[in-house]
Amino acid sequence: MPGAARGLAPEWTQVAGMPTPRQYLAAGAINGRILAVGGWGGGLSGTVATLEEYDPATDGWRGRTSMPTGRAGPGAGVVNGKLYVLGGVDDYNTPLPNNEEYDPGSDTWAVRALMPTPRESPAVAAVDGRIYAIGGWDPAPGALSVVEAYDPVTNTWQTRTSLTTSPRAAAATAVVNGIIYVIGGYRLGAVLSCVDAYDPSTDTWTTKAPKPTACWGSAAGVVDGLIYTIGGDTGGTSAVATVEVYDPVSNTWTTGNPLPAARYDHAAAVVGCAVYAIGGDDGWVWGLSTVYRGHVRECEPPPYSGAVRVFPNPFQRGRAVRGTVKFEGIPAGAGLRLYTVRGVRVWETESRGGVVEWDGKGTGGGQVSPGVYLWVVDGRGKRSAGKLVVE
Repeated sequence: MPGAARGLAPEWTQVAGMPTPRQYLAAGAINGRILAVGGWGGGLSGTVATLEEYDPATDGWRGRTSMPTGRAGPGAGVVNGKLYVLGGVDDYNTPLPNNEEYDPGSDTWAVRALMPTPRESPAVAAVDGRIYAIGGWDPAPGALSVVEAYDPVTNTWQTRTSLTTSPRAAAATAVVNGIIYVIGGYRLGAVLSCVDAYDPSTDTWTTKAPKPTACWGSAAGVVDGLIYTIGGDTGGTSAVATVEVYDPVSNTWTTGNPLPAARYDHAAAVVGCAVYAIGGDDGWVWGLSTVYRGHVRECEPPPYSGAVRVFPNPFQRGRAVRGTVKFEGIPAGAGLRLYTVRGVRVWETESRGGVVEWDGKGTGGGQVSPGVYLWVVDGRGKRSAGKLVVE
């Protein structure tokens, strides 16, 4: 949280493993659940189209409808509650332009407009309803600098300003406050530590402090405004367990608590106050099923301190929410967030002053499940929290 201690290490625990061992996969989180898609199957089994969903609340996995196109090394981004899977390679190491959209509400896939530049291992991120595919790899030219933006509403692509520091593939990617950070990666003959920040609103790049450990095939997740870069390969098949934490506000790096086991070519996703490292390769086993949860304790909601009035439901038996909830007394600019009792963030907004309304839907647009929820307000150096029940 803004104002909290910065650079805090996650506490790692092993959770339920993926049913399908794999590396070189992509992942995204929607409505508090993680979707792990595609990749290279365990051993020499080749590319997979597998989609599996992890629920942190139950520590359980379930299979979902597979992608239309099996592939390894895709990138993935989430827009309006849907997962978009871009690029990758087939079993013959041919770069793909495929763009496929998954709707978790109906468990269905749709084929969307092809990416103009086929590639594997692009850095993919979503900002303001658009998905950005950055860099990647094509065996002919090698590492790429190209940046292309996809608009799901118009189903069209647009070329944007290319990477400026270095072409690269297999970089870690994260978004903080609408800025895309592209971290590390590789180009022919070099493992990279460079960090570049892209502002989609101005179509410009800025060079940031380099990552302390140069590596490719790492993964990243954002918890509480900090970027946690996890694992990676420092050269050849030199997997590491290193966790390094970047603070965009101070443009500085700190060392986090390392993973319990080294890996690269894994995926990462964030749910609530935890970042998950999923699958990958440890340099010995092609295609891991293990999943680690990195909990950032300092991100947890604080205890209740009053101040904000909630209608119609201040956590009283028989007064559960069935429609819109109104929050009164929140100052303009303060953030309002809603969590499950397990600390999974399901909705957030920023107050413009006056009454803030919540319609019972999560950030992905779907209705939240019945149960007890914790709301948290941060603003002007003060914090309030409370509970409500949703029927």
